[in-house]
Amino acid sequence: MAALAVAVELVQASDVGKLPAAAAEVAALIRQRWAHLKTSRPTAVNLFDAADRLGALVDQAAAAAGAAAADVVAAYVAAAERMLEDDVRDNRAIGHHGAARVLSAAGGAPSEGAVVLTHCNTGSLATAGYGTALGIVRALHEQGRLAHVYCTETRPYNQVRCGNERWACGRQGLSASLAGPIPRVGRSAGGAPDGV
Repeated sequence: MAALAVAVELVQASDVGKLPAAAAEVAALIRQRWAHLKTSRPTAVNLFDAADRLGALVDQAAAAAGAAAADVVAAYVAAAERMLEDDVRDNRAIGHHGAARVLSAAGGAPSEGAVVLTHCNTGSLATAGYGTALGIVRALHEQGRLAHVYCTETRPYNQVRCGNERWACGRQGLSASLAGPIPRVGRSAGGAPDGV
């Protein structure tokens, strides 16, 4: 998602004539935007990986003989769109395989559906839309095999509200609740979730 936000900014700047004129200046602008984005989620491994990959790509595009600012933007936008497609594909695969694992660990198919505990923001706010751990929850829901999700999360220093994971679940129509720091979850008092 961060890659697309920068892509949108670049395209809009280009459309209104506010894009730097030189290819190297556009590459520097992109690196500046990514340096700022990296401060927002200091533990987000994929964010840092995207910054490194896209930074190298724009540097290469800017260094090409005869490169124009528009060439750097085009290379960046194409790479950001590929990242989106790859992220959604990978997240769906994680969801499919993770759902099978949760059901296997729960002894097959609990008649009332699986109970899952998630931690941290692993849904569409942290990924390109489907989610990693939340992708597993979504896959269970799509299979009609999800009873409830208990959400716990940490908050980066600049994230004011808690409950992003719960919010993401609600937007998908999933039965979910925000659990406290030491949640009691499961089918009965002291029970454990089927998957974490």
